[in-house]
Amino acid sequence: MFHGFRDVLKEQGLMQATIALEKNFFDAALYEVFKAHILPNATVVSATPVLSRLRMLKEPEEIECLRVAAGVADKGMAAAARAALMGVRETDVAGEAEYVMRKAGAEGWASATYVASGWRSAMAHGPASSKIIEAGDVVQIHLAPIVGGYTTDLCRTILVGRAPEEAAGALDAYLAAQEAGIAAATPSCTQSVRTPRARATSTNEWPTHHRSLPTTTRSGASASIQAETASRCGTSSLPGASGPLAKVSPTGDGTCSAPK
Repeated sequence: MFHGFRDVLKEQGLMQATIALEKNFFDAALYEVFKAHILPNATVVSATPVLSRLRMLKEPEEIECLRVAAGVADKGMAAAARAALMGVRETDVAGEAEYVMRKAGAEGWASATYVASGWRSAMAHGPASSKIIEAGDVVQIHLAPIVGGYTTDLCRTILVGRAPEEAAGALDAYLAAQEAGIAAATPSCTQSVRTPRARATSTNEWPTHHRSLPTTTRSGASASIQAETASRCGTSSLPGASGPLAKVSPTGDGTCSAPK
């Protein structure tokens, strides 16, 4: 594949030109091979600044693709929430979510499916392991299905069993900070304005503010479970979309053919 790319550049007389690559999708070893053997005489620069700005603006068709992908993520998260029971492995929760998303049209994942429970939930990115979910565990679930070349990134926190008071208080603080950040995210507002407002809200709310956590009681294989889909990562949602969206980026040719 790389040699074919080199042949095209050679035909076009671009072997010594300035070539922009999106380095975000190259690991270090692959990039070095590419630069040394495919483009040894070219000047290689990063295309990421240009492409990242282009991705910030979405055409109506792209927004619809994101809505479709968000719907697939919602279905996967609902399946994960149902599966997150005491005595269940994290990998089983991930498997249920991935199966449902595949059935709904997912072509793959922009990142691994993360399911991290208990002590593992403090990990920023915790791929599902064979750890067994226990009563009182906080379970972090992170899904990123690709549908029609586009992806949405959806994160939820599930509280299994009776929610510890500390966890409920932290949840309140997080949600309050998030809502403050969303409310501040208006046209012409910069990130430097949104972040301090969210942080100030979080500081004021935690740890003194505690609110009872709404729960849904279910019967599982081993016990009655109380769980609530509690938090989301990201700062925006699309009006009319079936689920919140966080970081979104095209990963294919821009087509959107998934069933609605």
